[in-house]
Amino acid sequence: NATTGQGPAGLYHLIHHGDHNIGIALSVDRVRTIPVVKNVQAKSFLEVAAEVNRLTHLAHAGTLSLDDTTGGTFTLGNMGKIGGTLAHPALVPPQLCVGIFGGIRRVPRPTGTSATLSPVDVLQVTWGADHRVVDGATMVRFSKTWLALASNMDALFAVMR
Repeated sequence: NATTGQGPAGLYHLIHHGDHNIGIALSVDRVRTIPVVKNVQAKSFLEVAAEVNRLTHLAHAGTLSLDDTTGGTFTLGNMGKIGGTLAHPALVPPQLCVGIFGGIRRVPRPTGTSATLSPVDVLQVTWGADHRVVDGATMVRFSKTWLALASNMDALFAVMR
């Protein structure tokens, strides 16, 4: 949970953050805006959902404040809502990571050890990171942890407030 910043003599450095401020990429009237849910680590799942809802309404009304759109440490987007499945996510400087969710698709997959195919729902998730700071192995471990939590809602709620 870090961003980059410009320090003395114009040199860039890493800034570690205690608060998890998650940007939510929205497309409002074909314009991208990224309101930020602040202090996610201290909120319950329902509080996060309520804040996303509040920010989305403000975005559609065109009344987001500067405070509503600054301070993000990680951005999430959902292109599945508009029919997308896979993307190359763009980082929002000074953030170091971004995640984009595609649409859920029903696809055939092998079941067990047999050659039988069964339909399963698949969610494509693409992660991006600034590799000057975050290496690929770290992103793979993060992705596997995220998948384990997303696949088991009881475990997800257990780690949330």
